[in-house]
Amino acid sequence: MEPQTQYKILIADDETTLRQSLAFVFKKEGYEVFIAVDGEEAIKKAEQISPDLIIIDFSMPNIGGWEAAKKIREIKQCRMTPIIGYTAYSDEESRNQGFANGLNEILQKPLNVDELKAIVADYLSTGSLIKKLN
Repeated sequence: MEPQTQYKILIADDETTLRQSLAFVFKKEGYEVFIAVDGEEAIKKAEQISPDLIIIDFSMPNIGGWEAAKKIREIKQCRMTPIIGYTAYSDEESRNQGFANGLNEILQKPLNVDELKAIVADYLSTGSLIKKLN
């Protein structure tokens, strides 16, 4: 696989094991990975690093994932950044709330890592094409 180090991914999850596992997977794929332990830190890091893509859990302390997504969308350089959320909840209201607050994708836990890797690659290749066209 072609190295993807030019792409920065921010992973936000309060669950240490899942956060570290996702970081490992995407580092192994060649991405530059940054982590946040809650929504508040995700907002700060998004503003600092301008990630190419954000992966965020719905349920976190302080500020949850969809609330963080809404605030991240207010950051000028992150308005078009793809945000992939995931949740253990399967109700339609949670999904609608996520989409209404700026999430591009919502995945169900437990995560299928191969599916997530494919979604990330699709969003990043599309984003790269859009940047080239502009």
